[in-house]
Amino acid sequence: MTRLEELTRKVDAFFARVALRHGDDMQCASGCSDCCRVRLTITGVEAAAIRAHVTTWPAEQRRALAVTGPDDRCAALDAAGRCRIYPVRPLVCRSHGVPIRLRRGGLPVVEACPRNFTHTTPDPDCVLDQATLSAVLLAVDLAGTPGEVPAAPPPTAAAPRAGEPAAPALTATAAAPSEADPAAPALTATATAPRAGEPAVPAPAATAAASSGAQRGARIDLAGLLAELAAI
Repeated sequence: MTRLEELTRKVDAFFARVALRHGDDMQCASGCSDCCRVRLTITGVEAAAIRAHVTTWPAEQRRALAVTGPDDRCAALDAAGRCRIYPVRPLVCRSHGVPIRLRRGGLPVVEACPRNFTHTTPDPDCVLDQATLSAVLLAVDLAGTPGEVPAAPPPTAAAPRAGEPAAPALTATAAAPSEADPAAPALTATATAPRAGEPAVPAPAATAAASSGAQRGARIDLAGLLAELAAI
């Protein structure tokens, strides 16, 4: 398993956890593209995964990627609003729908799709910290070509409730412990959360690495990548 695949599984497991607890107050479903109205940029490691996937398609399917909608929609969407690269969609897309903790005007805020959480308040350990996710993704990207998972395990998250998938350590603030859930360790946010489609701002420790590798850490326009793949 590559580092990116490991991180992808953690984000997917986080989404599954939120959906298990709050699914009745979430409207995420196939064909809903409200979160996809953006010209998206992605990391190099995500672009490599998309390229590896799309190059296995038949030529006719690849050429269809050249047909895109309005500029305010993600280039990966088809006419029905479904993602054409769904199995290898970027990390930011996998987090759509869950509550996100980020900073607006210097203050921490929690935001979610306006369609979701209209009747309930998400549990504290169901809020994904965007700065933490961005920092981990940046570290994976700076490592270059996807490789084997590092030997050192990631920080341990709270033990899941009965019937829940294991919760990845993607929340910056620990949830209050209960009889069913032991306290989760707090993670320190180490990067500035980007707005949709913006490049992640590296943490100070990653800045030197980014400057030493000109291509590593650079953002890639998804629309341009798909157009390139369509022409192969």
